[in-house]
Amino acid sequence: MMNITGAYVDKNSRQKNIGVSLLGAIQKWLLENDYKFCGVDYESFNILGSSFWNKYFTPYTYSLVRRVDERIL
Repeated sequence: MMNITGAYVDKNSRQKNIGVSLLGAIQKWLLENDYKFCGVDYESFNILGSSFWNKYFTPYTYSLVRRVDERIL
């Protein structure tokens, strides 16, 4: 399994299938190198990222984190 841990398309370049093309190139490389699975990590509060990744991946795990508010000290 290989994981994608970050990807970004500049705001002015979105809606031009750049992300889809990058994902296609990654998939081609994975197949050529005998990988059977590809995972992706993204923050659920990243609405645009969530929308993109959920089109092409099936969620298999969820994790939660809570930021400690330093102001309480």
